[in-house]
Amino acid sequence: MIKKALLVLCATSTFMISSSALAEISCEAEVEKVNQLLGQQGLTPIRDTSTLIRTIRTFDKTDRLPIDYVTSQEAKKMGWSGDPKDSLWFVWALNKKIIGGDAYSNANLPSRYSWISVDLDSVRGMRSDKKLILSETTRKKFITTNNYRSFVELAPCR
Repeated sequence: MIKKALLVLCATSTFMISSSALAEISCEAEVEKVNQLLGQQGLTPIRDTSTLIRTIRTFDKTDRLPIDYVTSQEAKKMGWSGDPKDSLWFVWALNKKIIGGDAYSNANLPSRYSWISVDLDSVRGMRSDKKLILSETTRKKFITTNNYRSFVELAPCR
């Protein structure tokens, strides 16, 4: 009986080590891999990889987006028009801010989870078609660079 329990424990420990090893890829390596995949699919890669990596790490560690993100609703309350063609940065209080944290749903993503959308590659307060989609419940992450038409999943990273 003891040998059987030990075997189960060893198998469980091996599985736990193996699954945690999967999460041991660096975020830099994972983002590079995703950018290569996007390029192979004829899609535009993420330019500002350092902001993406910082956002992923902050969210994974704190369950929040970095302080430079505001939801569309918050931005509108601070004076932004809500028009994606208008720079957030035209509003002094939104200088250096990025839209992120809005609830998001799409038929291509599992509907049983809640998702939020985070702008990527914003330039001078202008929104882009590139987004990071995060699940607050499952920790799954997807990248879209063509305004939600297709998604590439990011593997867990550190």
